[in-house]
Amino acid sequence: MLDMMYAGGAGIEPQGMGTMGSAGGMGIEATHRRKAKAFAMLAAGMAVLSSLALATAMLHPAYSDTLAGYGPGSPAVLYEEGGVTDVEMEMIEDVYEGVMASQDGSYCTEAYYPLSLGGGWVRALETCRFYSVKPGQIQLCYDGLGSGLFRVSVSLGGPDMEAVRQKEAVYLAEVGRLVAEVEGKTAEEKVRFFHDYLVSHCEYDHSLTKSRAYDCLVGGSSVCNGYAAAFYNLCHAAGLEAGYISGTVEIPGVGRLPHAWNRVKLEDGQWHYYDATWNDSTCSYQYYGLTEEGISRDHFPETVL
Repeated sequence: MLDMMYAGGAGIEPQGMGTMGSAGGMGIEATHRRKAKAFAMLAAGMAVLSSLALATAMLHPAYSDTLAGYGPGSPAVLYEEGGVTDVEMEMIEDVYEGVMASQDGSYCTEAYYPLSLGGGWVRALETCRFYSVKPGQIQLCYDGLGSGLFRVSVSLGGPDMEAVRQKEAVYLAEVGRLVAEVEGKTAEEKVRFFHDYLVSHCEYDHSLTKSRAYDCLVGGSSVCNGYAAAFYNLCHAAGLEAGYISGTVEIPGVGRLPHAWNRVKLEDGQWHYYDATWNDSTCSYQYYGLTEEGISRDHFPETVL
């Protein structure tokens, strides 16, 4: 007999903006000028946003279990140990394909998988897949024999699945188109192209209602989660070793807010860190290609994929 254990659901989406930066931006300067005014208006209301983010976190603590043992103050450990196993990625593909093939957006794996209850696979399930819609409920089914193996059940909450499938297909086609444009380029050239494309084609969503990778890449408006997820998807599709990071950022006079950013391993074999959201909003490359030490001055990871 199977027991059921709640593992995830409608968790908080990372949201957050910075207040630092200088003018610049090479080929994206023109786009940045019109975004700078909007950013200035947003910065003035950061205290209100901070309160909203805290309230949202209290209402939707879905990721508290998956982040056990992690948290700000130990970024070096997180960056070293973060990640999702190959088996967990296999499970994610199983879940995605099953949900996309379902009539009502619900699916439970037939296979059992070894899953880390303290890992980031829940966030990876959202970031690696489900580009336009967020899974509404994630449950684990275990055999009760102490094997550590689980079946995974996911429900999207009954959306129009045909519309979801169409949006997912549009997103994947756009990823394919952009990846084709960087074929034969170096890792650094690919990263620069994807970064600049997102910054030029996406606006920060001040309503804080759009957060998916689809919203960023296709819809043209998203909070930081959309930027980071789309950047992650593009880099992976182009054959780069990339990571998605969620956590908090320190904003002077406001405190810490939820946020998401990325890292990519380049030809030198080192991780380089990127925050496309802040670069977009500050009209700069200040958070482009930073070292771990550089990004850790005001970015504190909680989940590293």
